[in-house]
Amino acid sequence: MTDDGGRKTEDGSHPSSVIRPSSTVHLTMFAEIVVNAPPRKQRIRSPKETPTYRAFSQTFTYAIPPHLDGRVQIGSLVTVPFGSLTYQGIVLALAAESPVEKVKPILDLADPLPVLSERHIALARWMSEYYFAPLIDCALLMLPPGLESDMQTFITLNPDAPLKNPTAIQSAIIERLKCD
Repeated sequence: MTDDGGRKTEDGSHPSSVIRPSSTVHLTMFAEIVVNAPPRKQRIRSPKETPTYRAFSQTFTYAIPPHLDGRVQIGSLVTVPFGSLTYQGIVLALAAESPVEKVKPILDLADPLPVLSERHIALARWMSEYYFAPLIDCALLMLPPGLESDMQTFITLNPDAPLKNPTAIQSAIIERLKCD
């Protein structure tokens, strides 16, 4: 190995391109994610009007933050910001570069192990294209049983809430909540 005076190392590379064991290298990675968000209310009249099926196969690019570096894998179930809300998504691919300029970071891993294999993802992509179906719907079909669940809302009565002259409907709701 030689010095940095413009000469090359023994292996023929320039010294500045050699990764030295003592240096810390962080390669920013990006993930292509299909997000489990409610579909936009958009009418598609026919497949001919959407030749690339972009509406159904839309994925989003997110940055992998340092605290998740090395933990996010293809098939991982992640939590991501989507607009002003937070949703879960599935990592479909990893890349060293982003196809878009502005990206948001992945918030967290929802499961430490990948929930889908690369074969599952390939099948979901094929199904989405062949059957003209949303990619997220095809990917969700591949999830292990019990992993996906619908959100449930629980309403409980606050016994300390002051109620002055409740209406008939409010009284009926209060009585119903007391029974449960």
